Amino acid sequence: YNEFTISYIEAIAKHLKIETDSTGQAIFVSSRIKSNDLAELKTELDELWPKAAQSVQIVQQKQESQLQSCLFGLVNDLDLALKTGYLISDRVVLIDYLYERILRKKKPEEISLQQVGVIASGLCNALELAKEGRLVIIPHPFGWHPETKAFIAEISEKVMLDPASMSLLSTLAIARLCQFQPYTIAESDQIYNQITGEQFDVLTAAKSATASIAFQSILGALLSEKLLTETDFSIVTDVPLSQYAKVISENRTFYPRFMERITNGGLPYSDINVETLSKNLRAAIIDNDIKLLKKFNTTSGSVASIAGAAITLASVAHPVAAAVKALGALLGLGGRLSNLAKFESSEDKIIIAVFRNLYKAV
Repeated sequence: YNEFTISYIEAIAKHLKIETDSTGQAIFVSSRIKSNDLAELKTELDELWPKAAQSVQIVQQKQESQLQSCLFGLVNDLDLALKTGYLISDRVVLIDYLYERILRKKKPEEISLQQVGVIASGLCNALELAKEGRLVIIPHPFGWHPETKAFIAEISEKVMLDPASMSLLSTLAIARLCQFQPYTIAESDQIYNQITGEQFDVLTAAKSATASIAFQSILGALLSEKLLTETDFSIVTDVPLSQYAKVISENRTFYPRFMERITNGGLPYSDINVETLSKNLRAAIIDNDIKLLKKFNTTSGSVASIAGAAITLASVAHPVAAAVKALGALLGLGGRLSNLAKFESSEDKIIIAVFRNLYKAV
């Protein structure tokens, strides 16, 4: 079960001489890597590649998973990307980049070891999740799903596409077939604005039920990332990846409730959702528990929290709100806006329970 993904990561660990530190985190040292190490890794992955179809089958059949998400786009912080994914799904699917886009296309001397190191260490940290079937790596759809190129060509006639948008469309093209929801992270305000602007325009051009689902999952992931990086709850990212995913997956009803909560009202209400959720979780979890409050004060340091920021309904005038108005209507978000008021002072007990357990695991 999941043999391809496990073997893929183990080959990386072996040939790139990945070690672990005292906390169990994967360590990549570029000075240890020689050209023949990269060549030998490529050779082993060449031999392994025919088994990649197994991973596609696991995802298509949704074996042992309730909800799957697929990361698209290049990210610098794979750990953060995976932890964001595990807030919205119990399995994360990754589309291969290291082998098909780097090792197979470039000579060893042309390869950036820094880029390889980021990918390799991130994947090695996720090996235990792969063994549990919670992480699955699949080949790029260009190699096994001919309709992907046709789909991208069709959309390119309606809107201008950049590499990031093409990555989104490649994932969207197989979303229904593979039963997953696309997602990504922003890592900067500029990228966030690009995703909620240009890439949401691409989703609007796609005009399908799958695109509508993708709109919600991508927005949910972006706001989850904000919760994990810009609020008091950033310290839960210190929980080791495997333990973090396990804590959340122990309560399967968390995912739909959390997604509905954080995307309620759509993009125009995104800041309000993150602000009120962070504020309410802190009140319910940290402020009422002396031990957790002490841990928070010790660990959080100078965390920049948006929980105290003056965010008002003026954020409805978000510059990209008009661009997604039609898609928001398609999702029926307007009818849900009345639900915002009920979150002003309290949160779903399931959401509180999961975040309390994450806090205890720090």
